[in-house]
Amino acid sequence: MKLLAIFILLLGSLNATAAPKLPRVAFGVDDLIKEFRAPLQLKISELSKNYIVQKEGYNASYKSHTNVNCLWTNIPGGEVLAKVQLNIKKGEDTLSESAYYTGCKDQLNLKELIVTKGSDLKPISKKQFFNGERSFALKKNETSKLYRLMSWDDVELFRLTIRRTVNGKIAEFFIREQRFMNATYNFNDDQSRVIYTFYGYNVSYSRKHSQWSMNRGRSAYALKVIAKDSGISPVTYLNSDNTPIAAATFQRFFSYSVLQGTIARLADFIKWHNWIFPTTEFQATGVQNSRFLDELRLTFTRLLSNTDLNLVRNLVQEYIKSIEEGLLKVIDNRPKE
Repeated sequence: MKLLAIFILLLGSLNATAAPKLPRVAFGVDDLIKEFRAPLQLKISELSKNYIVQKEGYNASYKSHTNVNCLWTNIPGGEVLAKVQLNIKKGEDTLSESAYYTGCKDQLNLKELIVTKGSDLKPISKKQFFNGERSFALKKNETSKLYRLMSWDDVELFRLTIRRTVNGKIAEFFIREQRFMNATYNFNDDQSRVIYTFYGYNVSYSRKHSQWSMNRGRSAYALKVIAKDSGISPVTYLNSDNTPIAAATFQRFFSYSVLQGTIARLADFIKWHNWIFPTTEFQATGVQNSRFLDELRLTFTRLLSNTDLNLVRNLVQEYIKSIEEGLLKVIDNRPKE
């Protein structure tokens, strides 16, 4: 059984390497998860910039030198406001990483579980963890991955399972334990294909002062993207009837099927849980050449989380003004499309 898994891993990696690239509009696993996980990533990243941080291994605690109001309570300076912790268990071909995010008044807030199978597995780096970063796409040495996002009382908010097949991989997406989408990838030397299959569901989630209900009672349907190595039209988009559609139509259908409803609702869940953390303010980081890139990354995350859009607008206007005044120079070496 172990030899078969290694064979699938090696063969799948070779096929994926030789296959044509899918277009940017074909959302990958990390693209989709970033759409709703961005508020959590931003919050964890900004805790280190807004508060005094103490780190030991994969544990960090955050304090303030002044009094802070959080969860309607005045917390004196010097007391712990938030904590993040990662527990790691490693077997011969399995890596389990359990992350715990604790907010004000020592309230355990969110939990993440990532179980990866493969060979030569390594945990996330401390720098990535303390920045809230995480990739869920399979690496070449990984055969499968399970990701669960849960509230403090073990209510599952989101689940992803992704595994390699002989010719590609299959990713399954769940909200509140109900499947809402499958993404099936197939790769060969001259063609790459992804089929997004969407499912109906009826879920709800209740928290203090907030409640969400979603009823998408519909039959399963699919969208397909095919990228070829050559031809007049190297990329083809198809609907459930295998009828060709335009790229813009695909984007509109995909947005309606996943982004505007399911993914946006998952983002709402996380935004509510962020209320349990102490408040943070946007902090631009980096100096010289790295400053611009760091600011863009943080701004993009802020844009995905749909929070403090005035700050995003102000920063873009500042970039435009700085370029016009010669204070910011951008060398664009991108090939013409």
